[in-house]
Amino acid sequence: MKKETDPKREESIEDVLKRKSAAKACRTNFESTWQAVRDIFAPYHEGVITEETEGGELDFSKIWTDEPIEAVRVFVSGLQTYLTPMNTPWVSLRMRNKSMQESSAVKVFLEKVKDEVMYTLTNSNFEAAIAEAFTQSVVYGTTTMTIDADEQDRVRYNTVPINSVLIVDDSRGKVGEYFVTSMLTAEQAIDKFGDSVHSEIKRMAHEMNNTKFEFVYHVRQRKIRDKRKKDKLNMPIETAWIDVTNKHYCERGGFQEMPIATHRFYKRSTTPYGYSPCMLSIASSRTLNKMASTNLRGGMKFVDAAIAVPSRGFLTKLNTNPNAVNIYQKDVNKDSVFTLPGGAGVPFGIEYEQRLSERMKRMLYNHVFNALSGVTKEMTVPEVQQRVQEAMTQIGPAIGRFQAEFLDVIIIRTIGLLARGGFLPQPPQEMFADSAYEIEYTSYLARMQKNGGGNAMMRFMQYVQFLAQFDAAVLDNFDADAAYKAGAEFEQIPASVSRDTTQVQAIRDGRLEAEQGQMQLTGIEQGARAAKDIGSAAGAMGAM
Repeated sequence: MKKETDPKREESIEDVLKRKSAAKACRTNFESTWQAVRDIFAPYHEGVITEETEGGELDFSKIWTDEPIEAVRVFVSGLQTYLTPMNTPWVSLRMRNKSMQESSAVKVFLEKVKDEVMYTLTNSNFEAAIAEAFTQSVVYGTTTMTIDADEQDRVRYNTVPINSVLIVDDSRGKVGEYFVTSMLTAEQAIDKFGDSVHSEIKRMAHEMNNTKFEFVYHVRQRKIRDKRKKDKLNMPIETAWIDVTNKHYCERGGFQEMPIATHRFYKRSTTPYGYSPCMLSIASSRTLNKMASTNLRGGMKFVDAAIAVPSRGFLTKLNTNPNAVNIYQKDVNKDSVFTLPGGAGVPFGIEYEQRLSERMKRMLYNHVFNALSGVTKEMTVPEVQQRVQEAMTQIGPAIGRFQAEFLDVIIIRTIGLLARGGFLPQPPQEMFADSAYEIEYTSYLARMQKNGGGNAMMRFMQYVQFLAQFDAAVLDNFDADAAYKAGAEFEQIPASVSRDTTQVQAIRDGRLEAEQGQMQLTGIEQGARAAKDIGSAAGAMGAM
């Protein structure tokens, strides 16, 4: 009879490590591909399946062209410039309950929270961490970042190397479980976990042994908890640090928000790991690298061609260096020394290399960011809209995933850490009953994604204006207030610049009272003038 598992039984370390092994098996097929794209697009990264000494990852011996590396740099720079720019705010907040968004107090609070979030992102290590995260996503298709509290910078962001993290999807296709591996010496482990380490770690530290041990940071949705309790062991997210060698818990806790975010560039439902533009362009990039090597050899043959010499005649080995002196026998037949033909196909090779380069760059969306950076003031509105629409058609889905499954988690976690750290203002009273908020992105790429709605509205308003020329009654269908709010939402206008409904109504009521008062005053003046005129007329008639 099969033994049933008690769902309320606390999970053992052995159970966790078994799931880790299963997750490792799911990643195995990706590792060789990651190594292949790493060798061409990111040779400065640590090897995925190759073990290297410190500094040994800087191996460029197989690289014959830097164009794949440059293409990745352009892509990552474009994402930083147009998705998460550090010089301008790229995120805003609004209430999920639309009626609460009309409150001035709520709008002011959300603006202050947004300002604190942007200050934290700008003054922490986020810019460096997000650059590495974008690079990993573009190269490997999967990137993972941890978000933790920091005494100096409020929040600390760390992009985890691709070969140090294992992920498991939940039933909705979102990452629900993480295994992050760290190799620590005994001294480093004690510095991180204190006295809670295993006795063997303490002994190794006492002996000053520098052997590194495997520690796993395990994070997942907590399966069993008492929602009435607010301690760490009953929070929604379960975390644990495990000493794998000694099968020992060094630290156990929990969080209100997921402390790790993961992005998959292209996602399939059959695997938790993503696919990248570099993976899809690996054939072109490998051929490009080989062609660069071949063209180099062809050019060397053309510039420094091989030569043919007589079988005898020179007393020493022929020296073809500049200013060299070669001694030959006087009585030997003077057969000529001549160059061998070579390098005839170099022009074709260079042309083919350029075609491969352009194809590879298009697969890494370099043309998209070049198009966006090429928008000038001299271009007409239709030209700009067409260029932007073409760009967003290609990169839009990836941008949506960056926002929904990666940046959302980072912002939510950052807000939670700032709130508990005392860096956020007190929320208004009306938010205590309903505090659910939504994140909106205001970067250039985010606004371009929504620009289709704004353009459609402008076209519709022009259409309504055209109809009104024939029948002004059609304007009765148009709600200008609703159109204003929709336009402000499309263009990501800060909520603080708009008055709430109560304020607008008060202004309109005041204007109506003023107009009515003016009408009454005008009526009195007209009545007095009419009475005066009648009195004058009556006096004139009496004089007759």
